[in-house]
Amino acid sequence: FQAEMESNKRKNTVENVCRKYNLTNILAPPADPKDRKRAKQISNLREHFVLSEKYKVLVCFIPKAGCRTLKKLLAVMDNLSPSIEKIQRANNIVVFLNDKKFPKEQREYMLKNYYKFMIARDPFERLVSAFRNKIQGQLREHYRPLGRRIIKKYRQNKTGDDVTFTEFVRHLIDTPSWQLDVHWMPHEDSCRPCDVKYDFIGSIDTLERDLDYVMRKIHANETKHHINQDSGALAKTKLLTASFFKKVPKEYFDKLLAIRKTDFELFGYPLPKYESLDKHYHA
Repeated sequence: FQAEMESNKRKNTVENVCRKYNLTNILAPPADPKDRKRAKQISNLREHFVLSEKYKVLVCFIPKAGCRTLKKLLAVMDNLSPSIEKIQRANNIVVFLNDKKFPKEQREYMLKNYYKFMIARDPFERLVSAFRNKIQGQLREHYRPLGRRIIKKYRQNKTGDDVTFTEFVRHLIDTPSWQLDVHWMPHEDSCRPCDVKYDFIGSIDTLERDLDYVMRKIHANETKHHINQDSGALAKTKLLTASFFKKVPKEYFDKLLAIRKTDFELFGYPLPKYESLDKHYHA
């Protein structure tokens, strides 16, 4: 299977990059019980896992990388909804790994023994998608306080309700990654691929094919689990990624790329160059 070959290639890349940078074992107990950063990193990981007890599957979801589809899929698999189309808010019905009904030992067992998969996406494409969805134009109610803080910090006249993409990028540069909102937190902080041994790592670009493969692998290949990918929306975001980042001063582009470099390398995404963004991000 092409999906399996590409997943194995990504898993090998993850292993090599983790070894290259000697990335910390975040699941090991912290040396200092008051280590707030380590506690938050472990919490971030647990909050990103949804599961199916019926099929013994754990999915680490990454917002803006097929996240909503994955949650809906699991809800249907566990008979929590008759079909993907009927689900409005999957968060209200799916089961999360950090659910209080699971004792610590059971969570650890699931993390070790369940079939685990995740879907990756080009880090800069994902940031543009998240910015457009949550921040651009009139801020969504939930993100208005954050938007005001960003404007107050980076804008001279400190007024407005329209965070620019450059202001957003500066916020990403100046905030520790583990403290960021989940929609722009790096893959590395969300799913800890250096600490969790994933059975399958797919891509947003081949989501339909990859999920078909996983469904067969876990013997949940009923037709009701099939999803249709919106390839047109993906192609549009690729083109928009270049136009958004071209408006960012090179100084901030370089700083953000330096911070997100590992996120690109982990899954084999080539690093974009400021001078050739149109060539790099094309449909």
